[in-house]
Amino acid sequence: MAIGLLPCKKIGIRKIYPHLLRHTFITRAIESGKVDPIAVREVVGQANLKTLLRYVHLTDSKVVAVNAVMRENKEDKSAINE
Repeated sequence: MAIGLLPCKKIGIRKIYPHLLRHTFITRAIESGKVDPIAVREVVGQANLKTLLRYVHLTDSKVVAVNAVMRENKEDKSAINE
């Protein structure tokens, strides 16, 4: 074990493996909103954007934010049509 690293059990993580780190990297990059998903796809070497999105696990707060934006857009369009 590297100096300064705690065993997974002590910090509440059952298991760390490379594939988990891939999920974490992709999720954090997409959630930041600062990185284009196409760029993330290129960096991780994923051929298909649809496959890349399987790696994304949005937090509840991000889902709520997306829903709020969608409601705003729907309300704006309703106001225009009236």
